[in-house]
Amino acid sequence: MVGYLSRWQGTGAFAAVSQGMAANMLTAAATVLSGIVTARYLGAAGRGELAALTTLPAFVSFVVTFGLPSSVVYHARRDAEKGAAVTAAALILALAAGAIGATGAYVAVPFVLTELAPEWLPAARALAVCVVLGSLSNVSMAVLQAQQRFIAFNYVRVAQPILQLLGTLLLGAAGWLTPLTAALVVLLAGVPGIVWTCGWIVARVRPAWAHWRAAARELSSYGARAYSAELLSALAAQVDRVIVVGIFAPAVMGMYVVALSLSRLVTMFPSAIATVLFPKASGRSQDDVLELTTRASGATLLVMGATALVLVALGPELLTLVYGADFEGAKVAFLLLLAEAVLTSLVQVQSQAFMALNRPGLITWQYGVGVAVAVPLLFLLAPQWGAEGAAAALLLASVARLACTHWCFTRVLGIEAPRMFASSVTVLRTVLAAARR
Repeated sequence: MVGYLSRWQGTGAFAAVSQGMAANMLTAAATVLSGIVTARYLGAAGRGELAALTTLPAFVSFVVTFGLPSSVVYHARRDAEKGAAVTAAALILALAAGAIGATGAYVAVPFVLTELAPEWLPAARALAVCVVLGSLSNVSMAVLQAQQRFIAFNYVRVAQPILQLLGTLLLGAAGWLTPLTAALVVLLAGVPGIVWTCGWIVARVRPAWAHWRAAARELSSYGARAYSAELLSALAAQVDRVIVVGIFAPAVMGMYVVALSLSRLVTMFPSAIATVLFPKASGRSQDDVLELTTRASGATLLVMGATALVLVALGPELLTLVYGADFEGAKVAFLLLLAEAVLTSLVQVQSQAFMALNRPGLITWQYGVGVAVAVPLLFLLAPQWGAEGAAAALLLASVARLACTHWCFTRVLGIEAPRMFASSVTVLRTVLAAARR
């Protein structure tokens, strides 16, 4: 037991994944509880209006990263001596990109949020300024990853949903919880984390502001190739909400968002692995990267399978029991989105191998296939079948992405794709043996 605790508190891959898993569990718990509070106080229609107000700033924050987070991790790990200059360039570029994104979001509000009541449009436009905060947050968190400060990284990640939960509880108890006040809590809960992270970066990394231009050119080279993958990743993760927010009435949108949020409980473990796998695998040989990715895929499949079975048994009833009778119609959508989350998580973990091998372009193909399948299916199925149609579109897109991922391993890289089923059996045997000991 003492040996396990020492490994958990260390700085190795096991410790980083364990800490990330714990952080994901806390994050998921706080997010679900916050969703319950807003759903109970606002109802399905109010929850849909909240989603409409927050979807565009969150989406655009990822769109305007321009490959900076991945580029920061790659270059800082490849050449530690340039880390200070790379960090300075990344922060400056993040602020500029955020300003561009905020302007674009402000202009796009009336064209995207067509189902939102007109009286909400000025507030939605004002919230576009939060794109700057989102862009800065994405890059500053990448700096923590590059420095392998996973404990600090996880503390900052956990702080945001906890502050969001506390904020919604206080507003609800005071009778001030509305879609707008809830949106302010959601979008501003990350500010303390951004302030702390930027302060830590300035004090510990000491950005070399005088050399940021030269470092910016290096960031742009890798970032330009990684950006298409990051852009398509953002589209794959949030394009459904961006599209259906202009199709669904607020009540249907509320049901869809709640089902989506509950289904994401299954992604706690794989996201922790993906966060650690990329920086740990970067700079290693192809064989080492494949071995790490295979083991990570097997562990991911094993844990997700067990978690998914529990959610299949309990999730549909939890929707109405916890969120309320307004969300009765979200049960089928939840099951479809749960299956989609499992496939998407496997793709997320295996994609880290492409990043570590300096082949980010392969992720572009992977996510491109998913988006190419998802977008037309969303427009085709969502208007007719509502939340279930949107969920089915995402599930089919995830199947296509997983198939494309394995094609990239075997046909492009010329190596065997990660044998996740065999690896999951090996992981299970190791766990059982450890439990017996």
